[in-house]
Amino acid sequence: MPKTVFYTFGNHMHWVDMEWLWGYDVLPGSARDMLRFCREAGVRGNVNFDGVGYEKLASESPQAFAELKQAVDEGHVEIVGGSYGQPYGLFHGAESNIRQRVYGVRTVERLFGVRPNTFWEEEFDCFPQLPQILKQCGYAYASLFFQWTWHTPEIPQEASPVIWWEGIDGSRLLTASRHRHNLHQWPEEFDGLLDEVAQSPGEGPAFILQWLELMPSPDWMCRSELLLPRMKSLMEDERFVIQIGSLSNCLEELKTEAAPARRYGVGDIWHGLTLGKNGDRMRRLSSRAESHLLSAESLAATMGLFGRPYAQWDVYPLWELEEAWRELLVAQHHDNDECEGLCGHIGRTHYERSLNLSQGVLERNLQLLAERIDAPIGSLVLFNPVAFERSDVFPHPGSGGLYSESQIQPMGFTAIHPGNLQEKASRWKETATGVFCGTGTYDIAFDRGAGKVSLDWKTQGPRIGDLFELTVMREGKPITLRPDRDWLDLDALDWVIRYPIPGGGHLEAWLKPFSGFPDFDLTIKGFGIAGIDPGLNGGISVTFNIPFTRLRADSPMAFEEVRPVSGRRKYPTGDWMTSPQWFEEVTDTMHVHSCLQLWDGDRCITVAHDGSPMWFVENGRVRCLLTTYDPWDEQHHHLDFRVDFRLSDLVDSDTGAWRLAQTLRRPTYAAVKRTEGGDIPAHFSALSTSPESSESVVVQALYRERSSLFVEEPLPFFVRLVNLSEQPARGEPRVAKAPNQRVETNLLGERIGDRGNMFGPWQIRTFAYDLPSGRKQVRDLDAKREVWATIHRSPEKP
Repeated sequence: MPKTVFYTFGNHMHWVDMEWLWGYDVLPGSARDMLRFCREAGVRGNVNFDGVGYEKLASESPQAFAELKQAVDEGHVEIVGGSYGQPYGLFHGAESNIRQRVYGVRTVERLFGVRPNTFWEEEFDCFPQLPQILKQCGYAYASLFFQWTWHTPEIPQEASPVIWWEGIDGSRLLTASRHRHNLHQWPEEFDGLLDEVAQSPGEGPAFILQWLELMPSPDWMCRSELLLPRMKSLMEDERFVIQIGSLSNCLEELKTEAAPARRYGVGDIWHGLTLGKNGDRMRRLSSRAESHLLSAESLAATMGLFGRPYAQWDVYPLWELEEAWRELLVAQHHDNDECEGLCGHIGRTHYERSLNLSQGVLERNLQLLAERIDAPIGSLVLFNPVAFERSDVFPHPGSGGLYSESQIQPMGFTAIHPGNLQEKASRWKETATGVFCGTGTYDIAFDRGAGKVSLDWKTQGPRIGDLFELTVMREGKPITLRPDRDWLDLDALDWVIRYPIPGGGHLEAWLKPFSGFPDFDLTIKGFGIAGIDPGLNGGISVTFNIPFTRLRADSPMAFEEVRPVSGRRKYPTGDWMTSPQWFEEVTDTMHVHSCLQLWDGDRCITVAHDGSPMWFVENGRVRCLLTTYDPWDEQHHHLDFRVDFRLSDLVDSDTGAWRLAQTLRRPTYAAVKRTEGGDIPAHFSALSTSPESSESVVVQALYRERSSLFVEEPLPFFVRLVNLSEQPARGEPRVAKAPNQRVETNLLGERIGDRGNMFGPWQIRTFAYDLPSGRKQVRDLDAKREVWATIHRSPEKP
């Protein structure tokens, strides 16, 4: 009796990296080679290009795009994945992950007239909140087969080829699991597989999923001419009845009531990438660019509430901000992470473009705010871009040392009277053994003889006699670094400790008692580093000697108990494309997106960072990899780095930990009032949650975009919230200006039924507002026509 075998493939290719380096023929060639494969093998499959790639294909090769669109229309291939920039989602911010899907879905719908409903990305993209994001963007199907390429991801292998992939909130997608019949792009993958499939009677239909990266070039190893002989042998094998279809077709055919449900936490998966390499420049750039973009959106939206004059021609700089998002989403592409030495220089250019656009919006609106605010000349004007009240130390730009220790309203601004500014002075005191600083909240001391920093919290935190240890890996052995000198930085008033590195270079630890009070800040910088061991088991690390009995860490919009994971990572011995490869075994790792909670009984110390997510659990301590060398980057590496940490003993909840990380990553913006008068109040909060809301419901974003939701407002205000709790919680956004209408939407901005003010566990919700005070004020330019219409006839013209 012939065995039923379902088969489908995904053809993965992208404009990022591939067309950058291989040339303009990559996407047209890949599309046409895929259509040849479908035609000659008699199969149907799936196409997985980046959203920006579809845009480039449509504009640069319209004939190839027309052929691909016809194939989609006729059902020969289905568009899967559909993100704009194919990111490793786990490594990027919450809102970036949402915009990746939103911009991607809109791009596919605009160009092809269809909406993607199947998630399948060739490179690793998995985190606990992803199913909810996908569900809210219209996805119903998925696959969790991620191919090994430069990286080595691992998802738990399932006995069943079809599962329900469940998000942390309960959202479900019918999903092709990581299964033993998953094939990589090489023809050799068929060797032995067909015999195995044939010899497994009684298991029901088999499901063969295969990734391809088709490019008909002699400089590439995956081409239809190499794959067709093996594929034809499968189709002609008398032991099988082959059922072909797209991924969603196959999943519908294979769906059963017995399909198991699976939730995958961060402790269940191994990303297989050399995080920490090059000081995590890419992750840090991604975090910084997202932060500036979210701040620019919220400031521009806030300023639009006060009417003219605007900081730009229109009420809101829509194109600039959306273009900044597109640049950021392109920069977050997976090849800019894993192939950093090959194409990272172009990826960094996209990050810089995004930053330049958002920075321009911030600067213009901040300048306008300083001009319009009702405060004395010389006042320090501060904008808080997060929707919770924050306390911090704010320097006065260009004052030569003046600062303010202030509180600022949620997502709002305040003016500090010039008479209330203080002269910044050092709090460091020389002692018999070194230096000491007491802030009233904690004491810090550096013992020169012992070469150690101690930290003593005066609230619930412990006294830590040796806060951190810096190590470098040489020939497989860790070398603990010892300081050789220390000094007071006269500008920052931080105490700086220098650690020479054997073989070249040095580190500096900057102790920062002024920044982020009542929390303690530590900055570690590396200079001139050379000759360290490569890989995840190499590099330079900081180990925190903070006692703990359990750990809790975050991923985008979620927290979970840490379950350390082990895995393998492969590297080339020389040329990345042709040399033999070697493996390293990596044990007891944890991915820390932005903050780590170290619990010891009912006491908690939280450590937030600005973009160094590779951590280890070792001998009852936690270690963060600060920088390392990745052999995939060949000679293109940059080991110098800067990492910022913020530590607090006052945080004992997931929401508190998230807020601590936000205060580190989302800076407050400052300007100086230099003009007389003003028509905007000196203190204002645009958005927060109502007093009745749970602490766990937080505001993630405030922005505006084009929409037909409201008749009188083509540019509504959108507010995104998330419940950072495994328990239901009450939440209600509170906007400063009275709305005319409010509706709830999905992530695509489409109206859904309002679900009241109760949030489910880990639920993401979006609300759209028509705020009459924020509607565009149209000027009566016809009343000033003579300014333009007759000036050329004026007798006074030159």
